Amino acid sequence: MSKGFLIFAVKNTGKVNYLRHAMALSASIKKHCDINQTCLITNYRLTADQKRLFDHVIDIDIVPTSWTQNVLHYAYELSPFHETIHIESDCLVQSSLDHWWTGCQLHDVLFTSRVKDFRGHWATKDYRQHFDLSELPKIYSGLYYFRKSTLAKKLHNTMLWVTNKWDDLRPVIFDPNINVPMANDEIAAISVALLELDENQYQNNLLPYPSMCHNKPRINDWPEVDLTKHIGVFLDQNFNLFVANHLQQGVWHYQNKDFLTDEILNRYVASVL
Repeated sequence: MSKGFLIFAVKNTGKVNYLRHAMALSASIKKHCDINQTCLITNYRLTADQKRLFDHVIDIDIVPTSWTQNVLHYAYELSPFHETIHIESDCLVQSSLDHWWTGCQLHDVLFTSRVKDFRGHWATKDYRQHFDLSELPKIYSGLYYFRKSTLAKKLHNTMLWVTNKWDDLRPVIFDPNINVPMANDEIAAISVALLELDENQYQNNLLPYPSMCHNKPRINDWPEVDLTKHIGVFLDQNFNLFVANHLQQGVWHYQNKDFLTDEILNRYVASVL
């Protein structure tokens, strides 16, 4: 059965070049994992050298907008793998994830439901109070597993329906006084809720994965918007990543796009090509 990682890089009208982040992520996967096939779903045009960083490149025809968060439903139909782990592009893999597949494959769908702070502790704070108010499952769509199955297909079809019906659903599900943007976490959580899935069908708190270190300030109990500029981040010559002297393992969701300098990107690319 084929296994691999799915990465979206969707161009929008903002300043962020998501292709750069996808390239670094794919390189980090190939550097640290033996199971390391990657697939890029994108509306960027790649050079021949850029394509070498991915095992599959799938083009989608999406007109860039200011906030492109309506693509997650493509994951099921376009993934070339029987078993897929979707990772958001603004992440780096800092150690092998090979052992994840053994536990994940017990599920048709398995979302990240717990994240860690940069110290390696399970986070006790969250930044999504509107999930609590609307009684939505506290899942993270930036890192989740699925395999070709009836449930996974139904879930992604529901994501498409939620995306198309967002303007009608938002004032019903959320407080109409709160301007909740259409984002992947919200789309995934609403879809899970609409399908009335049992918690055991989409999360497993007995497993320490899938999970990630999340750099949202509230999760890390840190007041600054960009904690990486205030507590120090260091990538050594062996690609060990330290955040305030804490070695990062697994998936590191740096979130603030300014972290990925050309120097760091070029080092990762050169390490695998």
